[in-house]
Amino acid sequence: MIVPGVLGYWVDQFLGIPFPVFAMIGFVAGLVLGMTHLIVMANSQETRGRVEHDPENRDEDHHEV
Repeated sequence: MIVPGVLGYWVDQFLGIPFPVFAMIGFVAGLVLGMTHLIVMANSQETRGRVEHDPENRDEDHHEV
């Protein structure tokens, strides 16, 4: 997540920009991309571990009266 910010800082230094515009854009982009990747990984782990319920098998939540 820090690499885009460092690259933005390098661009700012290379272009001689006194205010770190590209560094801030890089850090925000890294944060957004990192969080998006984290959400995608969490969702793939959740669906990979999900177990299909057998319709013949009753859940504990559904009791007949």
